[in-house]
Order: sequence, then C-alpha cells, then structure tokens
Amino acid sequence: MVNRKELNPDAGPAAAFGARLRSSREARGWNQDEFGVRIGYSGRHVSGVETGHKPPTRRFSLATDTALGLEGTDDSFERAWRDLRHGVLLQGFPEYVRLEGRAVEIKFFEVGVIP
Repeated sequence: MVNRKELNPDAGPAAAFGARLRSSREARGWNQDEFGVRIGYSGRHVSGVETGHKPPTRRFSLATDTALGLEGTDDSFERAWRDLRHGVLLQGFPEYVRLEGRAVEIKFFEVGVIP
C-alpha cells in the first residue's frame, strides 16, 4: 500500500465509480493485482480506473460484476457505467433534447429545400 492515493467520490461520477470499486475490492481483501487477474485486467489498469485516470468500459464493468457477484442487481457496476457513460439528465432536460432534435430536422429541411 505504498503510494496510496486518497479518493474523493464527490469529485464526479468517474471518481465515485473508482471509490466504490476500491471499497468493494478491499472489502473482499483483494489487492489490485489479484482483482485484475480475476477480471482479466492488469492491476495497473484497475488502479487507473480507481483513481479516475482511465475510464471504465462496459467489458470492465461486466467483469467486475461477475467477480463481485453483482450481476443483474441494482448495485451492479455495469449499471453505474451506463449512468457514467450516458449521464443522468436533469429534470426537464429530456424535453429540451427532443425539441433540439426537431430543430435539427427543421434546419436540414430548410437547408435542403429552401435555397
């Protein structure tokens, strides 16, 4: 545990993902290399995800769920990855996205039909 970096889960979604990954791994008594072997990644890659230097992938998240027995649960890392990747939209924002999509269609129509 030399050179252990303190994690701040409030720094953002990726930091929260990494902090949760570290606490789940440590709760089982695995170091990064042992956990990496279980999920098919290097300990260095696990460290990068935990510290937020590497973004988690869906494959990484699924392998983590398998190793930790969280497959298909509400607490799965794959679900957290989806939230991280796609973000959580604020209230009212989905309507804005729909209207913006229509505006793009109108713009293309205008550009394509009216000189």
